[in-house]
Amino acid sequence: MLVDQSPPVLADTLGLRIADVDDSWRQRPDMDPVRMSTNRASIVARSRLAKDVVSASGATQYVILGAGLDTFAQRHDGPTQVFEIDAPATSAWKRDRLDALGLRAAERLHLVPVDFEAGESWLDQVVTAGLDPAIPTVVSMLGVTMYLSREAISATLCAAATLAAGSTMVFSYSRPIEMAPA
Repeated sequence: MLVDQSPPVLADTLGLRIADVDDSWRQRPDMDPVRMSTNRASIVARSRLAKDVVSASGATQYVILGAGLDTFAQRHDGPTQVFEIDAPATSAWKRDRLDALGLRAAERLHLVPVDFEAGESWLDQVVTAGLDPAIPTVVSMLGVTMYLSREAISATLCAAATLAAGSTMVFSYSRPIEMAPA
């Protein structure tokens, strides 16, 4: 939205506010608009796809695994309960940032800290936070696999497979971060 031509594939001005960066971010090599155009397109497309899947499904529950700076809960005005699963430190940081900006959407947003690599069950934690596993749910796992071990990925996907019939999974897969180009 800040670099590409209009109309945007996904309109999101909140991520930058949540990240709380100054204008120097534009000078970082990993933010070069030309060099990063394919990465940016991939990130925007997968986020738009997840948004469209949730909207089209009529799901009242949406689980975002590895939520990071995702802003679906703030951008979506429907009744969908959003469960953002992320590392404990990331969840705490995001909760603080959303509270500071008045963007929490507390009635619909559940920030659920889970350490995927420690063998914690994200499903147990999200059920404790209020998810009804008997209701069809949309689960997304976007841009996360490259940070997880094979075992953590397998456990995460196996847990998603136990959700109610009619549930949908949207995920992207990337090679491990250590295999990514410089």
